[in-house]
Amino acid sequence: IRLVSPVDGGLYGGTVNLQSVVYDDVAVTRVDYFVNGALLGSSFTGPSYGLVWNSAGLNGTFSVYAMVVDSLGRSAVSETVSITLGNPILDGRVQALQDPFRLKVYGSGLQAGCVVKINGANAPLTVYKGSNMVLVKGGNLLKAMLPKGVPVLITVVNPDGGISNSAAFTR
Repeated sequence: IRLVSPVDGGLYGGTVNLQSVVYDDVAVTRVDYFVNGALLGSSFTGPSYGLVWNSAGLNGTFSVYAMVVDSLGRSAVSETVSITLGNPILDGRVQALQDPFRLKVYGSGLQAGCVVKINGANAPLTVYKGSNMVLVKGGNLLKAMLPKGVPVLITVVNPDGGISNSAAFTR
């Protein structure tokens, strides 16, 4: 088995595509993917066995490897690669401002051009104010996405693909 993605020393954020090529003389049962020694998930479809890892909100260095298991019960392990995850982090502070209605969303690692998502949908307008705060504008459109008393999940997607953890907010 050869791990073709991610690549050793790579910088990733958001979703990380894991992909392996398997060379076996009998049918492959599955390919298991491990992150820092823990099973992340398995792929059962070849010839290019893949898995998508949602690394939202994670940062740091991680080791990744794959293990193939064939129909005879034999297994083999790929080389281990070391990758770095660089995702924005929301610290949970979301502040509603009035006249006009808008939100301040606080965190770290936010990038110019980032987009705030509310329950997975793009907020009307995200204004980058710095790596630690963005302003969400949109007046009535924004209010419609934030019904009073209803909890929502807020995330930030950076232009480099990094995805934050979710922050809960109730207006």
